[in-house]
Order: sequence, then structure tokens, then C-alpha cells
Amino acid sequence: MNEEESTTPQDETNDDSVLRSEEPVAYNTPNTSASTPRSEVIMELYPEAQIHLNRIRQWTYFFGIMGYIGIGLMLILGVGMFALGDTFYEMSETPFPSWIGLLYVVFAGVYIYPVVKLMEFSSKMKTALGKADGLDLNGAFLALRQHYGFLGWMAVAVFILYILAFVALVIFGVMAS
Repeated sequence: MNEEESTTPQDETNDDSVLRSEEPVAYNTPNTSASTPRSEVIMELYPEAQIHLNRIRQWTYFFGIMGYIGIGLMLILGVGMFALGDTFYEMSETPFPSWIGLLYVVFAGVYIYPVVKLMEFSSKMKTALGKADGLDLNGAFLALRQHYGFLGWMAVAVFILYILAFVALVIFGVMAS
């Protein structure tokens, strides 16, 4: 009996043993580091990791589609509010200035970049998993890094705006009293 045919009792009871016993898929990626000569770098992904990456890819595709739908709705609502805002402002007792519609259009423009990067991640990950291509895998993770980098800077900007709004409210509150 050779090593491949032998099984241990632990392998038979572990549900993950089937995934871990399979051979990993090698992803060949040229090394682009400036300090070393161009050579092949090989990374192996086990089938379990490939399954997880494919599930992540499916969810990012779903959220990308939802993002496009949200952007479309924001554009429609923004243009509608801008076009009809003054009409409703004159007819209504509650003021609704039309410039709020422009804010919706601006926010829709800001959300385009992260949604495009999310869809780029999904597309390149699908190609990478299908062809075992390291360049597409690298491109997928680059797009995901750019997506989250943008969201991180956007969160910092919103946090700073909240602080400035709080300070302004305190100043106006002190001045009013």
C-alpha cells in the first residue's frame, strides 16, 4: 500500500478532508519587483479557497448590480427634483429647494467609481478562477484594494464633515443664546 492509497481514521471523519486532499491549483504570475530579476512566482490556491473566492465574486457582482441600480435611481430622482423642485417649492408650505436634486446627481457621480471597481473585481476574479491566471487574480485584488481605498477615504471625508457640522452647530448655538 503506497502513501496515496492509505487513509487515516481522521481523514474519514473530517468533512473538509476531501477539499484539502486535492491538489492545489498553481497561479503563475510574473514577478514585477524592481529589486529581483523577472521570474515566475507561483501561488497555490486550494479548492476550498477557490470556492470562497467564487462566492465572494458572486456577492460582489450582486452588490455591483445593486450599485448600478442605485446610481440610476439617484440620477433619475436628482434630475426630477432639480427640474420640479421650484414648482413644488412654490406650491407647498414646506420649502424644497431644487438644488437638493443636484446633490443627488453629485452623490451618484461619486458612487460610480467604487461600483465600477467592484464589478472589475468580480469580472477579473471570474477569469482568474476559470483560467488559473495569476495576472487576472492580481488585477482582481488590485481593483478590490482600489474599491476599499476609495471607500476608506470617503469615510474619512464624511467623518470630517460631521465634525465640522457639529462645531458649526455649537458655534451657532452659542451665538444664538
